[in-house]
Amino acid sequence: MSDSFSKTLTYNSINFKCAVGTSDRYGREFHPFYEIILFKGGKAELVADTMHITLKPDTLIIIPKGAYHQFVITGNQNEYYRCVLDFMDTECAGSALAHYTDVFIMDPDKSILYLFDKMSSLTDSDDAPIIKEKILRACLTLILSEITPNNVGPKKNGMADNFSSKVIEYIDSNLSEPLTAENIAEALNSSVSSLAHTFKKDMNISVHQYILKKRLIKARQKIMGGEPVIKAALDCGFNDYSGFYKQYKKMFNEPPSKNSNLF
Repeated sequence: MSDSFSKTLTYNSINFKCAVGTSDRYGREFHPFYEIILFKGGKAELVADTMHITLKPDTLIIIPKGAYHQFVITGNQNEYYRCVLDFMDTECAGSALAHYTDVFIMDPDKSILYLFDKMSSLTDSDDAPIIKEKILRACLTLILSEITPNNVGPKKNGMADNFSSKVIEYIDSNLSEPLTAENIAEALNSSVSSLAHTFKKDMNISVHQYILKKRLIKARQKIMGGEPVIKAALDCGFNDYSGFYKQYKKMFNEPPSKNSNLF
C-alpha cells in the first residue's frame, strides 16, 4: 500500500509527511522511533494497548518508540488525512518524551496546529535545504516543549481494565517466558478461542503476532542499548537464534548484529 497523496520532508533522523489515503506503513504496529501525528480528517479508529477510540479531526497522537498502535480506516480511504512527524532519539526528544510509555492523545492548542501548518507549507517551499532543516528542527523542539507533562491534560483511555488489557499486562510481565495462546488463556481463566477472538477484535492483531512484534521491538531496544545480540534475543523469549534472525531482518530490514556484537 502507499499514500495516494503525500508531501514529505526528510533531514537526518527527522521525517515529516502530510498524507491522504491508505498508510504506507501497514503492518508496522511497532517501530523503534518516536511519532507525533496530527489527525486531520476522515473516519478512522486508533487501536493501542490502552485505548480503542474513534478519532476526531485535529487530534494529536503521541506514540512512544516501541508502543503498539494501529489506525483502522472506517470510511473512505481517500479522505483519511494526517500529518506525521517521526524521529529517532535526540537530546530534546529523550527528555521531553521519557514520561510517555503508552500512546497518548490530546487536543492540541493553536500553537501546535500552527507548527504543523508551518511544516506542511515547508514541503512546497523554495527555501534552501539547510533553511528547511533548521525550521523543521525548530518546529520539532517547540512541539516537544508543548507536550511536556505540565502542558497536557489527563490521559484519554478507552480500553482500561477490559480482557485484552489483562492479556497485554500478562504478556508484558512474561515476555522472556514461553508464551502461547494456550498458557495465556489458562492463566486468565479463559478458553483459547475466546482469547483469540476477543484480542483480535479489540486490538486488530492476533495474539501470536502481537507477542512476536513486541519481542522484536524489545530486543532491538536492548541491542541498540549495547546488549549483545544473543543475550537480547534470549532475554526477549527467542530460544532459536536462526528464527529470531529471520524475523528481525524481516521487520527491520537489517540483521540484528549491525549495531551490536553478537556475543
